[in-house]
Amino acid sequence: MARDARLRVGFISRWILEDASALSGMPAAAWAALGRQGLELVHLGPQGPSPYSRRWLQAFLPAGRALVPAAHRTRLRRKVEAMLDRVPTPFLYRRIIDSAVAHSRRVQQLAERARPDILFGLCISVELCALETTTPIVYASDATARLINATYPVHARRPRAYHRASDEIERRSLQRVNAAIFASERTRRSAVEDYGVPPARTFVVPMGAHVVPAESDQPLRPDPPGPGDVELVCVAADPVRKRLDFCIDVAEELARRGLRVRLNQVGPPTARALQSSVVHRAGVLRLSDPADRRRHAALLRRSHLLLLPSLGEMFGIAPCEAAHFGRPSLVSDTGGLPTAVLHERTGVVLPLDAPAERYADEIEKLCRDPARYRRLSEAALLRARTELNWDAWARSVASILEDVVRHKARAAQPAS
Repeated sequence: MARDARLRVGFISRWILEDASALSGMPAAAWAALGRQGLELVHLGPQGPSPYSRRWLQAFLPAGRALVPAAHRTRLRRKVEAMLDRVPTPFLYRRIIDSAVAHSRRVQQLAERARPDILFGLCISVELCALETTTPIVYASDATARLINATYPVHARRPRAYHRASDEIERRSLQRVNAAIFASERTRRSAVEDYGVPPARTFVVPMGAHVVPAESDQPLRPDPPGPGDVELVCVAADPVRKRLDFCIDVAEELARRGLRVRLNQVGPPTARALQSSVVHRAGVLRLSDPADRRRHAALLRRSHLLLLPSLGEMFGIAPCEAAHFGRPSLVSDTGGLPTAVLHERTGVVLPLDAPAERYADEIEKLCRDPARYRRLSEAALLRARTELNWDAWARSVASILEDVVRHKARAAQPAS
């Protein structure tokens, strides 16, 4: 629904907003959804590498990196990471901070030219860290540096100086915001406890799904699983962090118990996935490819349950997508997953250290209790349609943006 007065929003993003695959699809989805709210959006897209992108090592890689075959680049990057761990910490720390400050200054120049009513962006700690402006700022994210460096193996392996620098960049950024919106309660608590953001400035607004049914206005009536037909789906762009092999353990345990099971796997395979007879490999599916989105939707529609026993997960868009098809999820109690999946209401949340047998137990119970499965399915679908979608997210965010601008205007008025 369009608003009476169009708020001019400087939308900060270094990503190409037409690319539905960039940053897990979040900037593109947010840009489109806020536009549907009637806001006037101005893209402030700073050029140049960010220390949080995959290019953060470029300054240290050999000049001939482009000549290295793609198959050997991961090995090269790891060698450089090991080398950087021996670089004096103050030097590497300063290099990363200086890169972030330069990136932030580019944003400041763009903002000064655009003259928006308010600045907004997703995952923009680098862009905000040195921004000097009187324009109010609203920040949104599914993560904090402290959480992601502690729970994502790829980030945990980075040099200590990187961890220190990213922590400092996050602290400087969050000190500048008028409001901070997080996808989960766990991330909101990290912002308050780890970075000192006043609780009154923080909000929890769950994000939406990218892959949804094409016929969203038609009822979905998924059949419950049974011992003779159990289809699971695991969406894992990072198969180590999302524990694809653990999902295979669960599926093979069910097979040993006599259930007829199939695990639909989206994302790059592991060696185990290439060998297991219970795995159906769909490969890497890109959000920017309409054909891939249709294949992804077909897998969600035919599966009974989504498995996501992640070691670390800042939010969990995959369970939101499963919910849009009326599919409950079984997830681990980590990060934002207990926000994306409500235990015993829209799925099951198990302790992080729960073994594969415990997951198999829960799935077997659902196979033998179709009424319970239908309750979870109906509740998941209702929540998806009312809350776990980008339009619901945008309505909440637009309201926060307007409140911040109104508060700033009132504060600027001279006392009578």
